Amino acid sequence: MPATEEDVVRLRTAYDAMRLGDVNPLAELMDENIRWIGEESLGDPPPVCNGREEASAVLKHAVERMPARDMERISIAGDRILSVAHWHEGTGPPGVDRVYNLITMRDGRIVKMEDFFDRDAAERAFSAPT
Repeated sequence: MPATEEDVVRLRTAYDAMRLGDVNPLAELMDENIRWIGEESLGDPPPVCNGREEASAVLKHAVERMPARDMERISIAGDRILSVAHWHEGTGPPGVDRVYNLITMRDGRIVKMEDFFDRDAAERAFSAPT
């Protein structure tokens, strides 16, 4: 089932809450068996999180370290959503101003999330067949 505009609205609401330090709305969108593949260059989140409990804990830690990112763009292709967010100057990882989250949705739940700091890599992954 393709991702919907309602999924996008719920995702935007969750990102708005994260800007205020509340990770619960995003965690509530996660499937119990979510697989989160982090950007390995930072080492945090770990390269792979399995399950909502582990992903929620890592997300909470990440938001404490790197607060306040603003949603810049969201695109839908089939069951995937590519969200692009930018950090305010000096609040993101060193040398990184944007994060590209490739999110796979099933029945309104996030089943997979992949982080990219490189736009071209994120767009290639987003446009690749599933």
